[in-house]
Amino acid sequence: MRQGYAQGYLRKSVVSQPFSARINTKDNTPPVIHAEIVPGDQLKIAVMPKGSGAENMSRLAMLKPSEGRQGIIDLVVRTVDEAGGNPCPPLIIGLGIGATSEKAMLLAKKALLRKVAQPNPDPEIAELEKEILLDLLGYIAGTF
Repeated sequence: MRQGYAQGYLRKSVVSQPFSARINTKDNTPPVIHAEIVPGDQLKIAVMPKGSGAENMSRLAMLKPSEGRQGIIDLVVRTVDEAGGNPCPPLIIGLGIGATSEKAMLLAKKALLRKVAQPNPDPEIAELEKEILLDLLGYIAGTF
């Protein structure tokens, strides 16, 4: 990673001591690495260079089961509203639902690796994605 940032054109934005001195590491180290062991004899590597500005717009929320599907939709719309113009476009939303807080955040990050505008292969999740998108488009149209 260090070599890639030194030779590439990616912005170096990771700092050590973020709460005080804010010293830029100049190479975005240390990297965050996730590994997943799966059956078979192949290796797949996915790289997601994601700026901290995008990470700053992340949100973790724990909803009550009674809030249901509409609670999820409302949370996403509210999160986009509160983010305002801070995230760099295009705004791509990864959503992780269920499990522990750590697993939900990882699921959300993995969702960002899908092709843009490609619905989830699970029809129920694809329908939820469509509902969220329609609510977001309605919200955006109502702000002009």
